[in-house]
Amino acid sequence: MIALVTMLVVSAPPDGWTEAARVDGIVIYNRSKAGSDVREVKAIGSFDAPLEKVHAVLDDGAHYKDFMPYCKESRVIKRDAENVWQYERVNAPLVSERDYVVHMTHELRGTTVVHKFKQANAVGPPPIKDVVRVDILDGSWELEPIDGGKRTRATYSVLSSPGGAVPTWLVNAANNNAVPEIFKAIKSGMAKHSACNAPTPTITRTPAPAPAPAPAPALAPALAESPAPSSPPGEPAPSPSP
Repeated sequence: MIALVTMLVVSAPPDGWTEAARVDGIVIYNRSKAGSDVREVKAIGSFDAPLEKVHAVLDDGAHYKDFMPYCKESRVIKRDAENVWQYERVNAPLVSERDYVVHMTHELRGTTVVHKFKQANAVGPPPIKDVVRVDILDGSWELEPIDGGKRTRATYSVLSSPGGAVPTWLVNAANNNAVPEIFKAIKSGMAKHSACNAPTPTITRTPAPAPAPAPAPALAPALAESPAPSSPPGEPAPSPSP
């Protein structure tokens, strides 16, 4: 059984993050965001599964509705080897439905896979009556192999606001409370969903530019040939030296 494993020791991230909670082995941090009353969220946990399986579930956007919390609809609008544009519609309690489009990218940093997602409503369907379009959504998953690749350390970061008339204090509380449910959903997706056996998306490392070839050494100018000495009349010309 694939399970979320408690991390006994987690170092606090730098740059103004403060610990907000520890739930089910996940450490949750908050940080103020300039120009916004909504706080950023960062969470660090781990999965008893290889990185490829975790990433396959994150990339299986067409099936988010089957395992992600409150996800009513999810479909991929378009994708290529390294990009996915995905529409999602959620039906969370106490508020009206929300929807949005996210642009997801994948980046390889050494052995770490970085799965980024950012609001991209401009490429999605037009707004739907009585459904609030989410405008603030920006985050990532950083997946690092541990224990020889048998397990994965996961760092989840997000800045999100549902929009509408939801009070800021409730938004911040809900964002923190959602974190354990999201980790559980990914665990559930790996345990029972076909995404477990799906190939992980192609992630290419941008090759470093080849160094410019060294300039060839300048050739010395050709020596002017001296005219052979003239032989006195009646004498043979001297033979060249061996």
